Amino acid sequence: TVPVGGVAMLDGTPSSDANGDGIDYAWEIVSRPPGSNAVLSDPGAPRPSFSIDRAGRYHVRLVVDDGTRTSSPDEVQIDTDDSRPLAFASSPVPTSADDSWHLDGGGSADPDGKPLGYRWAVIAQPAGSVAPLSSAATRRTDFRPETSGDYVVQLIVSDGCLESNPATL
Repeated sequence: TVPVGGVAMLDGTPSSDANGDGIDYAWEIVSRPPGSNAVLSDPGAPRPSFSIDRAGRYHVRLVVDDGTRTSSPDEVQIDTDDSRPLAFASSPVPTSADDSWHLDGGGSADPDGKPLGYRWAVIAQPAGSVAPLSSAATRRTDFRPETSGDYVVQLIVSDGCLESNPATL
């Protein structure tokens, strides 16, 4: 695996010819994620590389040739590391002190396109307040502060493997 923005380093030097003849290398990116513009640094080199520009799977093939015969292809798959999702929390300001706050995590995203799980929490509130969230595990939630003072609400999203850094309101 190689993270998005990283460089995949390929190595065909273990390839050889049974009679000891020199060999030529022919690398090819057979498939790449949609939208990728990845190209090999030198498809005829024993150790080419390419930049990982999109999340997903890259399929690369190597064939060597001694001038007389061509090898069977050898193939490798390179997957991107799982990228950390990004949490984004927003809320319009209520029109009166007695209104509920409508919190929205809909601006959150996963660079790998995985579905997100949501986890809201009130992490600071005035003494004596118990302002509960209507739902802590949905994209949108509400809460109604019952005491004057400062409240801090946090959103963390997860793609099932990694969690985001917290977003706070």
